[in-house]
Amino acid sequence: MGCCVPQFAGELIRSFICIEIPDGHRAKLAAWAEEQRGLGGGIRWLKAETLHITLKFCGERPQELVDALAKRLAEMKKCGSFEISLKGVGGFPKLEKARIIWTGIEGETEKLCVLAKNAARLAESCGMDREEKAFTPHVTLGRRTEFGALPENVVSALRNSALKLEPWTVDEIVLMRSRLLPSGAQYTPIKRFKI
Repeated sequence: MGCCVPQFAGELIRSFICIEIPDGHRAKLAAWAEEQRGLGGGIRWLKAETLHITLKFCGERPQELVDALAKRLAEMKKCGSFEISLKGVGGFPKLEKARIIWTGIEGETEKLCVLAKNAARLAESCGMDREEKAFTPHVTLGRRTEFGALPENVVSALRNSALKLEPWTVDEIVLMRSRLLPSGAQYTPIKRFKI
């Protein structure tokens, strides 16, 4: 006997809920990453147009579930705008053995964390997977294609880099579609929501 999972027709939509980074900030992050390219360490730096703050990754879902999530996000209680900035460089799980290179977020991070929690709760109410890890405010800048420790000179250069961007005001979140293409990820806004 099969289980009682509803069947959906059509293609699956890969999506996530995020905060977009202003164009000027993305350009500065891209320029910073370009300066780091010669370091090596198997780091693949992301393109400027793909940089964002992920609040909730939704995975590949039927159009009906993505539409239901958009409806719930439109009805989400407003928390009001807040100010954040980007500073420093770190890595997951840690910089010395990083698989992901990131910049941290400063400012009104408590409001950012509440927003991420609310977005995750709404996504779960639409049938999306529950988050296993706690939300850690960051922007992914690069991913490593190699396993093992980063060379000491790379760790030192990243840790000592003067990456700091001026604050900006966050006043909306975006339900974003993600397409994985041979040329890299392509992101297209599905809908924007004032917070």
